[in-house]
Amino acid sequence: MTEPATKTEYEGLTNSSFRAMGCEFDAWVACEDRDTASEALARMRRFIEAAEQTMSRFRPDSELSGLNCRSGEVTRVSEMLLEVIGHAVDAAAKSDGIYDPTVLSALMAAGYDRSFELVAESDASSTSVTLASTLGLYREIEIDRSARTVRMPRGAQIDLGGIGKAWASREAANLLSQTGPCIVSAGGDVAIAGGPYPGEGWPVAIEDPFGGDSPLLTLDLSSGGVATSGVNRRNWRKDGKTQHHLIDPRTGRPADTDLVCATAVASDLLVAERIALTTMTLGSVDGLSRVAREPGVEAAVVLKTGELVLTSGFKRLIGSGGAPGE
Repeated sequence: MTEPATKTEYEGLTNSSFRAMGCEFDAWVACEDRDTASEALARMRRFIEAAEQTMSRFRPDSELSGLNCRSGEVTRVSEMLLEVIGHAVDAAAKSDGIYDPTVLSALMAAGYDRSFELVAESDASSTSVTLASTLGLYREIEIDRSARTVRMPRGAQIDLGGIGKAWASREAANLLSQTGPCIVSAGGDVAIAGGPYPGEGWPVAIEDPFGGDSPLLTLDLSSGGVATSGVNRRNWRKDGKTQHHLIDPRTGRPADTDLVCATAVASDLLVAERIALTTMTLGSVDGLSRVAREPGVEAAVVLKTGELVLTSGFKRLIGSGGAPGE
C-alpha cells in the first residue's frame, strides 16, 4: 500500500477521507480558505462516487455490469466509461497483453467473485468458471469514439479494477488542483498535483509488505503518480489453496511471481499503474527489464526473499521533491 505520510501540523491544508472503490481515499489540498477547500473536496468525493457507480463490477446496477451483460452487442456508454475502457485497452497493448482487462472470468474462477471483504471472510468454494488464457482478447474489444459505443467479444467480461481506480484518482487530483496543490491517495495509488508549499513535496510512504511498523521507503514528490501492486493484501483461500487477484493472462491463473510487491513512479499515474501491474506479473527479472525500457519510469520491488531492489533513478526520489521524467 502507498499512502501520503502527511504532516498533520501543516497549516493551510484541508483533508477528506472516505471509503470508495474498495479502498480508503485520502485527499489533501493546500488552500488558505477552508470553506473553498472543503467545497472542492466535496466535489471530488462526488466525482469518485460517480466513478464507482460507473465502473464497479460488484454493483449489479453499475454501467460496467450492464455492459458485461451485453457482451457481443454494440452498446452505447457514457463518456467516462468509454474513456476508461480506452485507457485499459491502451495499457493492454503497451504491455503486450501482460495486463488485460478481460480477465474477469479468471478472477471469478480464482474465487474473487464478490467484493474482497466478503471473499476474505471465508474459504471460497469451487465455481463452474473454467480457467483459460485471456491473452490477446483485449484486441477484440471494439470502441467507436464518435458513436460512443463499445462492443465486447461475445462471452467476455472486463474488470477495470486498478486501471479504473488509478484513472479516478488522477482525475480527482486534476479536479482538486483547480483549488490548490493537492495529493489524492487510493489504496496503492497516489496522484500528486503540486507540493503543499513552494519548494516542498508531499511525503509518500511505501508500506512494508511484511507488516513492519515503519514504512519501507518514504518518497518526496511534488507531481506525478505512484502505484503499488502486490499480493500481500488481496489474497484468500480457495479449495484449500492461497489465491490472489493478479491474474496472468497467459495462463488465466493468479500470477506465479517471485515478488511480494512492486512500486512504480511516473509523471502519469496511469503509466505507473500499468508498470506496477505488469512488473508484478512478470516477476523481478523480466519485470525490471521492461521497466528499463520505459522512459521516465522508476520502480522498486520486494522479492519474497525480502530483498529490496531499486532502479537507479528511484533512489533519487527519496527526498528529491520531484517526479521521474521531469
